[in-house]
Amino acid sequence: MGNRLAFCQKAISALKKTADVQIVSVSSLYETDPVDFLNQDKFLNAVAQLKTSLTPHGLLKQCQKIERSLGKEIKVSKGPRTIDLDLLFYDALVLTAPDLVLPHPGAVSRDFVLIPFLEITPETTSFPFPQPLKNRFTALRNKNLKHIQKRYPPGWEKGSKL
Repeated sequence: MGNRLAFCQKAISALKKTADVQIVSVSSLYETDPVDFLNQDKFLNAVAQLKTSLTPHGLLKQCQKIERSLGKEIKVSKGPRTIDLDLLFYDALVLTAPDLVLPHPGAVSRDFVLIPFLEITPETTSFPFPQPLKNRFTALRNKNLKHIQKRYPPGWEKGSKL
């Protein structure tokens, strides 16, 4: 909702200012059709690779704090919101807790996650799965991906004129 690019830039800026968090790389920003709740505007999606000494729950709490600071309110499940920060992977950790599941259950099945993820980490394996993620990407290339398009190249997060 609102100025989607500005919210994404502010979220990255807030992550950069978070103690014990270092941003290693940020993907391009992709515009995608909504999933699940379809009666809403398109989304902007990107993936950031971080280094952190925070625990997974500590990082989750920081992400939720950033979301709140940017006005995130959920009125409809999967509905419109200003920003949504998800933890996809935390090294090779497998975690199932009431408030956090790692790897993220949809990480390797959603084009709007997988494409930007592979853009910045093409050689990674799909933790904890044995098949490399790039094999899934090869399958994606053979699909008709009209619903996802690159809107802003790497560097969008710096707030420069695009």
